[in-house]
Amino acid sequence: MSQKLILVPVDFSKVSEVCVNHAYSIAQRVGADIHLFHLVDGEKELESGKAQLEAFRKDRQAIEGNAVTFHQSVEVGNILKAIGQKAEELKVSLVVMGTHGLQGLEYITGTHAVRIVGTADVPFVIVQEKEISPKGYENIIVPIEIEAESKQKFVLVAQMAKTFDSAVHLVMPYEKDEFRRNAQKRNLNYAEGFMRDNGVNYTATIADPENDDLDEAVEQLVKEKNGDLIAIMNWHETRYIGGIGTDDTQDIIINKEMVPVLVMNPTLIGVSYLLTQ
Repeated sequence: MSQKLILVPVDFSKVSEVCVNHAYSIAQRVGADIHLFHLVDGEKELESGKAQLEAFRKDRQAIEGNAVTFHQSVEVGNILKAIGQKAEELKVSLVVMGTHGLQGLEYITGTHAVRIVGTADVPFVIVQEKEISPKGYENIIVPIEIEAESKQKFVLVAQMAKTFDSAVHLVMPYEKDEFRRNAQKRNLNYAEGFMRDNGVNYTATIADPENDDLDEAVEQLVKEKNGDLIAIMNWHETRYIGGIGTDDTQDIIINKEMVPVLVMNPTLIGVSYLLTQ
């Protein structure tokens, strides 16, 4: 088994197929294995769940290819707790999760996705029903926030960009408050320097003064730059003042363009080795 492992929770829906599609593309490039994880309501459903998961794996592997090794498991559990627990148990490097379905117990909206991310010490890629392009993530959209902790995501963003030869597009929402605006500018300057130092192609945009809504600024840049991945921090558990609010986080996760979202919790350490050689 590879030391690098990507966890993919599945419920056999269309979005689960798309999750495997994204996970396979990442795994193939970084030399990781994929672990498919299915949850059932009770012990009586375990055997049927195992049979379904085996059929699902064979079907996905026939479509995606044999360049990546698959593992799988079925357990009884609640999605809001079990995914984070499984990620910790397996010491995975990344979770690729859909925003809908997941075993049929609950409809995974942006709200539930944010809560699940908060239970794990690894980054997530949260997808809807849009498959990854053959070239992977070519344009990564990165909103600039005021917290110093938000700088943590730049390491993972730069590594993702180098893995896929992506361009990074930094966007700073317009901030009326001078103190907050200056904090944003410091983080923007840091981000630009970090991308330059790591040889990453990037652009920087300050949103229109009439548009101080973060998720709208992100959505606009997604359209302008043909963005195919958005990178944000999850502030739901920490509730930092001035960070991306829970509502903004949810709106970005379920964005209308169905662009996948790379989400990580603040103060995460030791998780970016997935994308290293």
